[in-house]
Amino acid sequence: LGPLTNIALAVRLDPELPRKVKDFYFMGGAIAARGNTENVTAEFNIFCDPEAAFIALEAFPHAALLSWETTLAYPIPAATFRSLISRESVASQFLAGISQQTFDYVSGIGFPGYLIPDPLAMAIALDPSIIRQAGDYHVTVELAGTLTRGQTVIDYMGRRQPKNCTIVEQVDIDAVIAMFERAVQ
Repeated sequence: LGPLTNIALAVRLDPELPRKVKDFYFMGGAIAARGNTENVTAEFNIFCDPEAAFIALEAFPHAALLSWETTLAYPIPAATFRSLISRESVASQFLAGISQQTFDYVSGIGFPGYLIPDPLAMAIALDPSIIRQAGDYHVTVELAGTLTRGQTVIDYMGRRQPKNCTIVEQVDIDAVIAMFERAVQ
């Protein structure tokens, strides 16, 4: 979760790490260049440390990527999220405490739900059956571009390197909401 700095450092400290890890899931990248940073084509987690993302993608034989665009397509509906954070449980109150400000902000700008990029990536790691559609591609990161530094570069046509990444394209948001429901009981 977050930029891949610690993953890249771990790989540098233990080059065998990628072969010791069964699955590598991460939230990061803008698969259609619809970024959320000052560099309009890059997603925050990759943009913050593009070298780390490059190292991780090169080191691991295969990764699963949840993109910014996919998270935009699968928010928790606002009414559902209000219900999740209004319960009496400690977990519900914790969720409210860490998310209320962001929820109020996105509601204020007219977004119809609560975005869950990192929690959605964690949900997928915990239960990959949540993935409804995905595709395998070669993915790397632009390191030198004046306008595109930190952009996720995907070879959709399969013309260059071997496929190293499964890109999550669709998820079962109802299953994710059910996970949240169980967590805040």
